[in-house]
Amino acid sequence: MIVLSRLLDQPGPIQATIAQAFINTKPPSYHFSSKVHPDSTAQDIVEELYFKSQWSVCMSSTRQIVFIDGVGGKRYMRGKFVRYFERRGYTVRYFDYRVSSQPLDEIKKNLIEFLSSVARAGAYHAVGYSFGGVLLRSLNVQLREHNLQPERVVLLASPLRASRLASRLRDWKIYRAMTGECGQFAADEDCMNKVPMLDIPTAHVYGTWPWLGAFGLFFGFGLPHDGMVAADEAIPSSLALSVPISASHAFIPSNDAALKAIEQCLTVHQLTTCVNHAR
Repeated sequence: MIVLSRLLDQPGPIQATIAQAFINTKPPSYHFSSKVHPDSTAQDIVEELYFKSQWSVCMSSTRQIVFIDGVGGKRYMRGKFVRYFERRGYTVRYFDYRVSSQPLDEIKKNLIEFLSSVARAGAYHAVGYSFGGVLLRSLNVQLREHNLQPERVVLLASPLRASRLASRLRDWKIYRAMTGECGQFAADEDCMNKVPMLDIPTAHVYGTWPWLGAFGLFFGFGLPHDGMVAADEAIPSSLALSVPISASHAFIPSNDAALKAIEQCLTVHQLTTCVNHAR
């Protein structure tokens, strides 16, 4: 309980996520090492205990992660994400698409085929970044019917309803050229409202650093946003497992705190806890 108390005293959503999951999980017996590095902080000690103790029996054993990128994203941009999880023993599978030349139906068809090939290799987790999360949600029924659903999902800065920014820009020629059908879909309230929420354990990690991106130019800074997506567009309700990160939309896939939050959301035994601890 001393360690848990120290954990609860630590600021930030990542520590709150772990602590709350511990509280709601029946703990196994475990042992603590008496060897602590002299430079270790309280947070270092907590993370070491969490990841290297016998709590591992409560963690998911799935070692495949699918990263579904957003509009315009490419694998070379996600090097830090790939390295982070590969160093922790995961196989990272990456999916992108060409919005300027591919219709939306073709992108979804390619994604379902891609996920089918991943599932043949075993269970997997999925991270849907930005519009990648919309694509994943749009396939919820097909994935369930074909037994292809991921074990767990993290929606990373992914809009759950029509994007204010996309709606504002949808008629701009440059926006239409750069985002194709995906950009129009994200701007359409009726289309976005028809995309179902996933019926599997899902966490929402979203950014709150507003200074990089066009959102503030059009809508100001009176509501939390990451420069592209508003916080209220990225979380379904106050009851959802949500983790705010001080990062911009463009850089949240490589943000250290976001990577830790994603890892913990994919490994903690219970993923149904409400966490809304503002950073």
